[in-house]
Amino acid sequence: MRYLFILIMIGIGFFIYPYIEQILGPQDNRITAVKNLQEKQEKNNQNFFRTTTQIKREINSNRTKKFNTNRSEIEINRQKSSVQTKEFADDFSESYILEEAPSMEKSSSNNWWLNSGAYFISQDGTARTLFGELPEGEKWQIKFKNYNPDSTLNGFQPQNIFRLITKSKWKNFEEQMDFKIHTYNAIDAKHRNQSNGVLLFLRYIDSDNLYYAGIRVDGAAVIKKKLQGKYTTLGYKKIFNGNYDLDKNPNLIPLGIWHSIKAKIQNIDTNKVNIVLYVKEGHIWDKVLDIIDDQNPILQEGYAGIRTDFADVEFDNYKIKEIYDR
Repeated sequence: MRYLFILIMIGIGFFIYPYIEQILGPQDNRITAVKNLQEKQEKNNQNFFRTTTQIKREINSNRTKKFNTNRSEIEINRQKSSVQTKEFADDFSESYILEEAPSMEKSSSNNWWLNSGAYFISQDGTARTLFGELPEGEKWQIKFKNYNPDSTLNGFQPQNIFRLITKSKWKNFEEQMDFKIHTYNAIDAKHRNQSNGVLLFLRYIDSDNLYYAGIRVDGAAVIKKKLQGKYTTLGYKKIFNGNYDLDKNPNLIPLGIWHSIKAKIQNIDTNKVNIVLYVKEGHIWDKVLDIIDDQNPILQEGYAGIRTDFADVEFDNYKIKEIYDR
């Protein structure tokens, strides 16, 4: 019986083998298919792990980038919050008399150096140049009589060449003040002319290298540069009516009323300086000049300050505020 069962099973095998081969294919093909399937699975596994690794790397990279970006933003915000805008203001609430000094180091003020003009007087909430004339024999009358008698009426009016310089240096900044001309001193002097006025110093390096902006006695707004002792007019615009005449109409700036001027200076690239001059009309600042200096500009920081010529002038609300490169 056992042998009969074995023979029956062998016969059944020979009978169904062709059908199995048709379904599964030849044995060699089946082996190849299995190998291909195994290789494909291994490749898929490799691709899966490679893709997963890439994704993790991208996630980590993005997290790092995001962290670095956030950290950069935090650092920038910290820097911004830690940077305080530099400012200086003088409302002249303190009463004092500042005398001219031969150097900034010898000035008795912590904020100002009076380079020329004999006296700068701060009193009752405003400040001013010397008014009127010095007594004969007063020390500054004698000094100016010997130093520059022509422009100072033999030393009696040293305020005719008034130069007040800040002790602090500034690079990019706004500077403004109010002023009132009480008297124009139309003396017979070589340097009294239409270019005189009330002016703001900008980037004052020394008396031969500087910018200034302000209002001239011929009724014009002006921006000038002085480089190695030579002046260049950068901007000029008539703002007050009238015809200037050295003798008959020597000053077109209205006397006895308050005027306000503001100048802004800043570098706009590696070799250009932008200077803007404003004059206040009522409560509104009117931009009267806007210039670009790209011909040997003064790019470094310098002092600020005030210049007046041949006039008794009162000042108020002097302010400087730092601004940044564009």
